[in-house]
Amino acid sequence: MVEESDFLIKYTLVGRKNPNILIFKQKGLTKTLQYLGTIGQVLMITSVITLKFKPAFQLNYLYKSAQHREGTSHSP
Repeated sequence: MVEESDFLIKYTLVGRKNPNILIFKQKGLTKTLQYLGTIGQVLMITSVITLKFKPAFQLNYLYKSAQHREGTSHSP
């Protein structure tokens, strides 16, 4: 039996520097990708990461550190 795991998908919208981040369950992958398809402005999907942990503070930390890294790597 396969355990349900959390995924984090990072995608960038056209004209934006900072990526958006979605966190979802594995069984929600198809719907999530369909949702991204309907936005129509997705420039690229940067990464899909399997999350091995659940606590919100870790997710929040990951989100903030990802934003920070993106912000520093796009210097003008």
